[in-house]
Amino acid sequence: MLSFLNSVVLPALLAVSIPIIIHLFSRQKTKKVLFSSVRFLKLLENRRIRQVRLYQILLIILRTLFILFLILAFARPALRHSVFSQGDGARTTAVIMLDDSYSMQAYLASGTAMEAAKEGAERLLASFGERDRVYLLNAARVDDPLDFTKDRKEALRRLKQLQAANLKPDFTPMLRRAARLLEQNPNYNRELYWISDFRIPEAQVDTRAARKLDSLSTATYLLPVSGDSLMRNVSVDTAYIANRLFELNRPVKVHVRLTNSDTARAAEPAVHLFAGDKRVAMQRLHIEPGKTAESELSYIAEQPGWQRLKIEIDEDDLLRDNYYFLSFRLPEKIRILYVSDAGNDPLNDALRVIGGSSSLAVERIAYNRLYGLTLAGYDLIVLNDPAALSSRMVSRLKTFLSAGKNLLIVPGNRLTPKEFNNGFRAIFGKNILKDLRRAAPGGFYVLHNNTSRQPLFSSVFRSDKRKPDLPRFNRYYRLIAPAQTLLTFANSDPYLAAYRTGQNGGRVFVLSASFDNGWTDFPLHGFFVPMLHRLLLTAGHREQQALQTVAGRSITVGFNAIRADKRYILEDPDGETFPIFPETRSGGLRFFIKNAQKPGHYLIRDDRQIMGVFSVNVASGELARPYVNWTKLWPKSNVLQINNDLTARLQRARQGQELWRLFLFLSLLMLAGEMLIVRRLEGKQT
Repeated sequence: MLSFLNSVVLPALLAVSIPIIIHLFSRQKTKKVLFSSVRFLKLLENRRIRQVRLYQILLIILRTLFILFLILAFARPALRHSVFSQGDGARTTAVIMLDDSYSMQAYLASGTAMEAAKEGAERLLASFGERDRVYLLNAARVDDPLDFTKDRKEALRRLKQLQAANLKPDFTPMLRRAARLLEQNPNYNRELYWISDFRIPEAQVDTRAARKLDSLSTATYLLPVSGDSLMRNVSVDTAYIANRLFELNRPVKVHVRLTNSDTARAAEPAVHLFAGDKRVAMQRLHIEPGKTAESELSYIAEQPGWQRLKIEIDEDDLLRDNYYFLSFRLPEKIRILYVSDAGNDPLNDALRVIGGSSSLAVERIAYNRLYGLTLAGYDLIVLNDPAALSSRMVSRLKTFLSAGKNLLIVPGNRLTPKEFNNGFRAIFGKNILKDLRRAAPGGFYVLHNNTSRQPLFSSVFRSDKRKPDLPRFNRYYRLIAPAQTLLTFANSDPYLAAYRTGQNGGRVFVLSASFDNGWTDFPLHGFFVPMLHRLLLTAGHREQQALQTVAGRSITVGFNAIRADKRYILEDPDGETFPIFPETRSGGLRFFIKNAQKPGHYLIRDDRQIMGVFSVNVASGELARPYVNWTKLWPKSNVLQINNDLTARLQRARQGQELWRLFLFLSLLMLAGEMLIVRRLEGKQT
């Protein structure tokens, strides 16, 4: 069967009618001429006249065939079966897609799946000739395919250097790129090869892009690198620190979730927790086939500073997801700036008690001293009964929050809700105080009876079933739409709430009532100081989840005392160091780390000490079922095994002979014949 690889030029076949049209329009009409005698005309040889007419007809045919054969040569005709040559078949365009996701780091009987995939790619390359166009795509570098047509030696060198990435790739761009390469390089044989372990979740593939490849009249081959063997693998999907508060010599609880990817065998992994290089906890779990399990480990944090935690499980076929890294900072002291103009107010008295016997270091100043103070050295600022602040001071507080630090505001009598909202709108971006509610004469408001069961304060109250004597309130401000409500009144209005101030900014904790005795009897209760202590610890700590990211993604890191004129170094998990420079983001200096791919702990140092630590982990869900059913998605595909017979099988499967050279030769032959006949015809006419 004849087909055309460049069928776009076929409409030009209409040009074959040009010689006929020219001939028809150039024929002269018969004209009568009167002669006295036709005796001499009859002497002309009839044979010569017939020869001239024959040459004219041949000339029209040759010119028509010349145009026909030339257009067909540009259309690149090809026969399905080679009849002209035994060794020179039709050219091939091939795209080899190589799975480089982190599951390809799994160990097989003779090495890793990635090593088997590269070996398979090299065997495929042996089946192509010098005139074939061959490209290799991997998900990590879709925009830079290996082109074996231009420089095969260099492309082979780069192929040997490919490694499975620690990323959870999206294979859709690779499928679209493969379709473009096949469309841009039309050869008679178009082939697509997909080398993978085929443990690819459906969420990572756009089926529309896959089906487009199937519609390109492409021979598709699936080359599995793991055969039918089941992979023995338990993965650490995620882990997080369950503590709301962090204190020296107090337990730190780490929650871990694991998945058994083996659907046939149960697993009993040992889960280890390391703090630095020291193993501090271990637990053994039983996980049913294809199921998940959870573990909670804990240890005592004995030293302040940056805590680098690692969760590790027993070795299996895939080591990369056997680890998970966490980091957080445990300060020796939380520095609190307490700002108040009141004299001996109950809050000030409680802070004296707390500051003298805990990890909280409290410094008290009046509002008039706040304007000349450097705020960067504090972890928390407490504004008690705030006065009207200048816009410059509010801007400084906003910068303080943008560093990931927190603010605690206790409204009082100085500002009305309208004045408060106008003064702090630059921080909140909206109104947060609605109005002031007062209890009826002889009445009062109380906290909700679930106060003692709130996770943040539950440890303050005794575990017996007796209900605590909750404080009474004469009045309070109604808060508008907080991001988080920590305590409520019995009528469900918020008493203690938190507001966020941007994606990477800190939080503002707001109490809806003053501690002054004209507002409440809260300071007279025995749990007042313990609850205040828990609140200050919570507000004084930054949220820890901002200190980790997923391999391949970017992260913004900020901490105290970043200076544009200092030299900073980023140290990766392998100990390699790189200079980094702070950038101005969210109103302050930050480090913007791009594309950190190695899982582990990253350290940011200055000339003297560690300034910050963040953690990078592989993305969970790489082995999440269901997997893509490629034979269903590509019903015409063929499954090939990577073995010694692979090259010969592919060469036998290829069919076709391109005929463009033949048609080009025929067109030139017609041109030569036309020139010869023109000369003969001119000779006949002279």
